[in-house]
Amino acid sequence: MAWDPRRPDEWAKLLGLVSVPLYGGDRPPPPGQHVVLLDGVRSSLTLSYGDVSQLLRLVPRWAWSSNVNHAVVFDEARTRLLSVRWDDPNKIEEHELTEPADAEELVARFAVDQPKSLDSSVKRTIDVFRSLRSNLASYDGNAIDAIRILNVLLLWADALSTGTAAVGTSQASLSAAIAQLGHQGALSYSISDFSPTLGDFPLGDLADQLLQERAGYQLDPYLLIRHASGTLFQEAHIELERPPPMQRKLFLSLDDRALPLSGVSRRDARYTPTFLARFLADAAINKFRELNPIAMAIDVLDPACGSGVFLIEAARSLGTIKSAKLRGVDNSDASTAIADFAVRQAARSASASGHLVEATILKGDSLVSESWSSPDVVLMNPPFLSWRTMTSELKQTVRKSLGRLYVGQSDTAIAFIARALRELKPGAVLATLAPASVLDSRAASKLRKWLAADASLSIDMIGLFRGFKLFADAAVEPAFLLISRTPRRPNATRFIIAESGAEDRAVRAARLIASGTELLSGKGYEVGVRLNGSLSSEDWTPRPLRGMRVVAQWLSSGMPRVTDLFDVRLGIRTGNNAVFLVSGDDLRAGGASLEERNLFRSVANDIRHGQVRSNAFVFYPYRQGKLSITTEAGLEKTVPWFFATRLRPNRETLEKRRSLRDRHWWELSEPRTTWLEASEPRLLTPAFGFFGSFAYDGSNEYAVVQGSAWSLRSHARDSGLLLAYLALVNSYQFESLLQLLCPRVSGGQYQIYRADVGRVPIPDLSHCEPGLRQELADAGQKIIRGNGLDPIGVGPLVCRAYHLADDAFESQFAKGDVGTTQHVFDQLAAEWRRQRGHSSKVQSMTSVPAYRNIIDLYW
Repeated sequence: MAWDPRRPDEWAKLLGLVSVPLYGGDRPPPPGQHVVLLDGVRSSLTLSYGDVSQLLRLVPRWAWSSNVNHAVVFDEARTRLLSVRWDDPNKIEEHELTEPADAEELVARFAVDQPKSLDSSVKRTIDVFRSLRSNLASYDGNAIDAIRILNVLLLWADALSTGTAAVGTSQASLSAAIAQLGHQGALSYSISDFSPTLGDFPLGDLADQLLQERAGYQLDPYLLIRHASGTLFQEAHIELERPPPMQRKLFLSLDDRALPLSGVSRRDARYTPTFLARFLADAAINKFRELNPIAMAIDVLDPACGSGVFLIEAARSLGTIKSAKLRGVDNSDASTAIADFAVRQAARSASASGHLVEATILKGDSLVSESWSSPDVVLMNPPFLSWRTMTSELKQTVRKSLGRLYVGQSDTAIAFIARALRELKPGAVLATLAPASVLDSRAASKLRKWLAADASLSIDMIGLFRGFKLFADAAVEPAFLLISRTPRRPNATRFIIAESGAEDRAVRAARLIASGTELLSGKGYEVGVRLNGSLSSEDWTPRPLRGMRVVAQWLSSGMPRVTDLFDVRLGIRTGNNAVFLVSGDDLRAGGASLEERNLFRSVANDIRHGQVRSNAFVFYPYRQGKLSITTEAGLEKTVPWFFATRLRPNRETLEKRRSLRDRHWWELSEPRTTWLEASEPRLLTPAFGFFGSFAYDGSNEYAVVQGSAWSLRSHARDSGLLLAYLALVNSYQFESLLQLLCPRVSGGQYQIYRADVGRVPIPDLSHCEPGLRQELADAGQKIIRGNGLDPIGVGPLVCRAYHLADDAFESQFAKGDVGTTQHVFDQLAAEWRRQRGHSSKVQSMTSVPAYRNIIDLYW
């Protein structure tokens, strides 16, 4: 691959990164050439060309201030690279640079070689922000004041660091700083925009904290604002959702321990990682330019802008477009205050670099707005509120906004996406984050059907990030969509899939993949294309092609699916778990008689490592498929404790259950009497689970509430066959198939209802070789005896049952998160046993290296 290492854009093309000038047109750059190569959680870096001896003193500060981890200096004289990590500025490493592979290897190393210090520029600024908030109350300030003071502080610290401030740090008050900054044209605030008691609020100590020298370098506030404002202001927004920290002295010294966090953030702020916002902004604006090749102006809207990160990144993605309107709307005062400053700063920098950029941030509710004024590009991370968490008023808004696309219990994200699509004019583009449920849920089914049927809409990209680590406090996995209003051609939809931890690699690969390339894959990710015609309205979830091809081969060769071999029956629906489910302790301590306790069944509501761990019981007044207590008098006589403590106090609530359908008010909504009392053995599983979430019930001991029971369609009473399946479904390999084909929910569990798990291929063990079936049954027998799971021993047996070699199975299917962690633990535990020999002394057992590795795995 021919490339020129003297050109930053060549580095960007090679590595799938974005090249952004370190300094914009509004600030004279230092001698030489300096850029930030962006787009990666761990791999972003600064790249500089010039006097090597001078640059090595400066680049750690630049990298730290820009919130990237590594700085690279190119030595043209010797065609070599020198790199340094911001938290270890004295450790300079030299790298040979002869081939493109050298640069690729370097960035791969950077992804692993992370700073040991936690004192990032963003963290330090947030620490100062906490200090600001803790003392603002004594000046009768509010949350909006806090954000605006932070904005003034950043600009004031920049003025101090460049020597353009006329007042020293110790004398600076808020009013004096605002006056000077306003005179310089750097700030649009006046002191009247703040609470009237804040004129004398001291900025001096805060500025000292922010600019305090550490490890031989100081913060460059300009670089922080230019390159880290998206992350910084999102963190500040989240911080605002907490009660302000309390402290005794006037301001926090950064030499002291950081203030403890108080309260819990409500996460009203919608956090979007900046690398992902940049990727989607780039993709959307590039698509707009493709559809409108002569356009010199663009109107970009974020209808739920939060801290403005999408609009900030849009300002840096304009390319050849000369003028831009950046419009943001949000219904939060804090969001609009943050976004107004951050987006205006980005617009100012872009305008100084040759574009004409206008920024407007308004407070409002985009779902009820009459018009979005026909934007060219919509960028958004819409708020996600599930139906059950909405107010009645918001439910009505969502229902009205969706109109004919409404399906019961739709969420706010679906409503925002539908509204955005209706606003798209010809040639316009939508790039949006979305909960993964938009891709396959019933609530979004009409939206997908409408999109698939509308020939004027092209579905250009679908992405899915598996796991919950990328977004703080995420309750659902994140997906994203790129859709344009253009006559649909027989083109392909690009898909991007990344496992947890591989998101940045996936984004870089998406930038590198050539047009028409079917698949580009690496560790933890796949990027490829599929025809639009392959998108049904039922399920848009992108899945790894390598695994799906194997599944297709299995099915074409006649391997059954789960529901071909098993009746997967949904468990009891009580209609009110708080009333009908009781703990064993309560049941015994309440003085219930033996007769009364016999009307309760143990519930398989907690299954771990293949074992039911239950201390819950469900009221089950049914015998031989019929209600055994048919009168209130009989009810009070037969279950006096339960009637007095649970039923009678909640009678009115129980009677109002619509799911009761004219039955007695003390009945379960769905008792499942047609099958629950059947005597054949079955497998039990909760509604959401993973590795180890399948248990065996051979004697009809347990009731199933909300989970499912699996009964063999044929060989129903063959307990040995069912035990073989118990071992198979509690394997790493089966969890890999769950990860491939089942939706994932909060906590990393998979949704294993009948509709989800029913599509998973599973071998017919009744037709496999008898020896293999017996070995699996023996492993299942060990599980029910309480000897634990043996996934390493069972793994080869499961692979044989699927007619795939061990290494082939592992290469074709991503191992599930829980299985991966368990596998590492098992290997470390085996190594620990080997290292400690026969010692039983605690000191000897804990002194071997593997013990520390086990501790590190969990801590």
